[in-house]
Amino acid sequence: MDMFIKQLDPNLDYINYEINNDKCYITVASNRKEVICPFCGRSSSRIHSTYNRTFQDLPIQGYKVFITIRNRKMFCDNSDCKHTTFAERFDFISYKAKKTRRLEDEIVRLSINCNSVAASKDLKENVVDIGKSTVCNLLKKQTPVVDKKTITAVCKWLRTYPNFLVISRDGSITYGNAITDAHPEALQICDRFHLLKNLTLYVTEYLKKRLKPQVSIQSVSQEIKEVETIKQVDENRKLTLKEKYEKIN
Repeated sequence: MDMFIKQLDPNLDYINYEINNDKCYITVASNRKEVICPFCGRSSSRIHSTYNRTFQDLPIQGYKVFITIRNRKMFCDNSDCKHTTFAERFDFISYKAKKTRRLEDEIVRLSINCNSVAASKDLKENVVDIGKSTVCNLLKKQTPVVDKKTITAVCKWLRTYPNFLVISRDGSITYGNAITDAHPEALQICDRFHLLKNLTLYVTEYLKKRLKPQVSIQSVSQEIKEVETIKQVDENRKLTLKEKYEKIN
């Protein structure tokens, strides 16, 4: 187990582990004598406090892995630094992240060829506890940003993926021309978001034009007459046969 932890970061020491159902909980601690302040670059050995930080890592033998590190908060002795304290950081995980970088890479690798719902369902079985929104956010972080203003830039990016057969896109003419140029045999389809958006827009406009002249609102006077008629009917129901006869004659 210590070797596994050292692969994550040689500055970590393995302490203990516990297995509960399909999860493996590992406790580790930092062995650094000094910690570098991320704000000014000055090293510090004075500990302010410690706290537990838990994050997920790659699974081991089918068990989901949760690592708890006894993270240290250090004093910064640099008088010119704007921060008097700082938390110890590590290269294998982003600041305040809940998953290691290598786990995020594995999630992206397993999710890139399917939708987020199916990906999160498969990942939950034996890799990591994750929701579809997290899968989407990780995929967005890994997706390169292409300058859609120039056909050349889009074509260059598309040619790095020679096996495209079906390409989903919005209504951008730039994207359409770039796809035709880079993959003339590929089938271009409208993405679901813009398809539903345009359909909703056109149906709304159609209903406004179609239903507007057919809607009529009764005048207030007509409503008053109907109310009076109802009241008269109710009064007649309360009359006895003799009273009805006398009312008629």
